[in-house]
Amino acid sequence: MKHPENEKNAKFAEACLEPAENKPSKKGCRSGLLAVLLMIVIVSLFSACADADSNAADEAAPSSAAQTAEQQNTEDEKKDEESKPLTEEEKKAGAIELNYKVIDLIAKSEEAAINLSSADFHDESADKSELHDLAETSEKVQSEALAQIEELRNDDNKEYLDLVQKRVTRAQKAAECTIKYLDEGKSEDLSKANEWSCDPDNLTFAIVDAEKEYLSKMGVSEAEIGRILSGEIL
Repeated sequence: MKHPENEKNAKFAEACLEPAENKPSKKGCRSGLLAVLLMIVIVSLFSACADADSNAADEAAPSSAAQTAEQQNTEDEKKDEESKPLTEEEKKAGAIELNYKVIDLIAKSEEAAINLSSADFHDESADKSELHDLAETSEKVQSEALAQIEELRNDDNKEYLDLVQKRVTRAQKAAECTIKYLDEGKSEDLSKANEWSCDPDNLTFAIVDAEKEYLSKMGVSEAEIGRILSGEIL
């Protein structure tokens, strides 16, 4: 018969001799628990970032909409301002400003035309290249003046600028004929250049009359017109 105490000790010995792989490892349990906790933390962080991105997008959308609305309001205000009819004073000021631009382009046109017409093309000792430069310069100035006239023309100044255009066109034709004469040597082209340089229709005086009529129509007083014609800047 086995003694109870001896049987108890035998069972204890068997337990101690049991292979380690059959026993649950405390270290393994702790590692598994840490892994689970780490996964929970990572998922929480991803969720928080996603919420932040969503909130940022929600905040950006109203901001973008507000900017678009503000831009539209600005464009509408600009259109309203442009379509707003000008006052009499604004029309007058605009006409005076435009007229000074016309005066300036006429002066440049006349200066280039005079420089060309005063050259002596019959002088055999004259530098042909210099004469050619004078003609080309005048042609360029006249072409630029004609382009400006088209930009400045409107219903109010049409008659005035039509006369200016005729005068500048004659100067341009004179320059073109001069260039042709210098290139080909035909005297008939020089004769045509001299004809174009003349003012058979008294356009110079007609232009001044049209200028005064235009300014008066736009509300400029006779005294102010006189100051403008004298070369004064208002």
